[in-house]
Amino acid sequence: MSISALIKAREQLKNSATLHPVPTPPSSVTEFHALLDAMGENPIPRAEESLAQAKQYFTREHKACEFRMAFGSLSYDQRALILIASNIEPARCIEPLGGFRFEERVAIVDGLKLLHQVTNRFERAIGNIKHITPSIIH
Repeated sequence: MSISALIKAREQLKNSATLHPVPTPPSSVTEFHALLDAMGENPIPRAEESLAQAKQYFTREHKACEFRMAFGSLSYDQRALILIASNIEPARCIEPLGGFRFEERVAIVDGLKLLHQVTNRFERAIGNIKHITPSIIH
């Protein structure tokens, strides 16, 4: 890069970028109290509030919502594979999770567990599934 290009880039940065001052610590007690008062306008949530918010991520409803979103984000082929493992007609892969009866949803969970067991068996035998090549079988 030439010197003229560097100078031009520096000028562009000067003209376009907004420089923010580096924060400095308060120089007096009154400045410190003013800073604390300003922070009081945007209070940090109390521990109880933070814990209550975190606990919301572990409720049954939240997990059910996450499960529905995960199932909905799968391709039709992936859904069909789960349905085959669940002994459900794979043509129903176009249905949302809410379209299945309770017994079918239980079967879907069991099918996922079965697929997990199969995957774990191969990972214990030959390592990470991502690194399997067809040449291993021959």
